[in-house]
Amino acid sequence: RLVSRSEQVQGAILIAIDILSLTVLAHASGGVSSTVAPLLVVTVAAGAILLPGRTALLVAATATLAILYEQLYFALSSGLPLTTGSTQSGLLGVAFFGIAVAANQLTRRLVASEALARSRSKEISELEHLNAHIIQRMRTGILVVDADGVARLANSAAQQMLSPTPWQCPAALASLSEELPLRVRTWLLDSEQRFPAIRNYPEGPEISASMTAIRLAERRATLVFLEDMTTFSHHLQQMKLSSLGRLTSSIAH
Repeated sequence: RLVSRSEQVQGAILIAIDILSLTVLAHASGGVSSTVAPLLVVTVAAGAILLPGRTALLVAATATLAILYEQLYFALSSGLPLTTGSTQSGLLGVAFFGIAVAANQLTRRLVASEALARSRSKEISELEHLNAHIIQRMRTGILVVDADGVARLANSAAQQMLSPTPWQCPAALASLSEELPLRVRTWLLDSEQRFPAIRNYPEGPEISASMTAIRLAERRATLVFLEDMTTFSHHLQQMKLSSLGRLTSSIAH
């Protein structure tokens, strides 16, 4: 995730303390030739990950200067030539900068990938919300029934067609309709089967059900489409009257 400003300051302080501590330990253990000095690579890598941009290079430069000054002080205090350990110090400095650049580039890519993932996640969430809104506003009833005969999803139209009283998913389909569960089971055995319209409750509309198979969380489920045949018949009657009116007008002329 993105590191906040306060976390960056805390990280810089901790990294500076680590560099100082490891430099002192390296001096006490025999200078650059000891096994402690290479541990600064880990600190530099951590700094490149926690701190942004050029600050990562500043960490590498600080660690390099610390090693150079330590080796110079070690040579002076031990009476050794000033060039003692200079090659090892230079190689460590190059390693510090290489690690800093590589870790910083990796961090940038990870941050960019995280930002892209968040953006895509937001878009997907908005699309899911839009799809749910569209499904709820549809006049066609949408019903998702799992293999156990439980209605896992139903839009407003399906709820009104199946029961005059409000109900929520999940709900056993058998508790909502006597005929519909039988039709679902029959369709699963013979997908070519066609069914007449039903009326689920006395004051309810005539319902025509059509089905298709889907996958729901790696399980088989049935998507049921419920059509209000009363509305369909009304539209059909209107079309017939309109056609008859045009025919009568043509004959009159």
